[in-house]
Amino acid sequence: EHEDQVLNDQTDEMESVIDYSSDIADAEKPDPLPVGEYPATIIEAVKKYGKESGRPYASIRVQIASDAMPADYVEKWQKDQVSLTAMQFICEDTPQGRYNARRFCEAVGMRMGKRLDLGELKGLETKVAVSHDKDLNGDPTERVQRFLPL
Repeated sequence: EHEDQVLNDQTDEMESVIDYSSDIADAEKPDPLPVGEYPATIIEAVKKYGKESGRPYASIRVQIASDAMPADYVEKWQKDQVSLTAMQFICEDTPQGRYNARRFCEAVGMRMGKRLDLGELKGLETKVAVSHDKDLNGDPTERVQRFLPL
């Protein structure tokens, strides 16, 4: 029983300790991915609701591989991929919502009709226009400006 407690204590410590390769006091915020157009893969697409408005939207997460990024950026920040999440207002059955859905489907090559299954987006290859914005701390960050046809 005592051995089990010692094992549990060691496991708890391993779960709570984080080791870094260098001192975090010297850590810099990585530069955002440069503005541009990048091939990307959709890795997640889910329907969510605005916290304040309650309006539905599609949260689309894309992954950009390192071979699509500028070599100096990859080397400087040791990035093997960048994942970005975009909000797409394609979930409301309104004239604007249906038009937004049409434009989005055209850009990513998704089949259109009276019903969309966001699950069908996973794994789709697309292209994204990346721009810069400010994050919640006021630091520059990259964002998906829009989806583009391949």
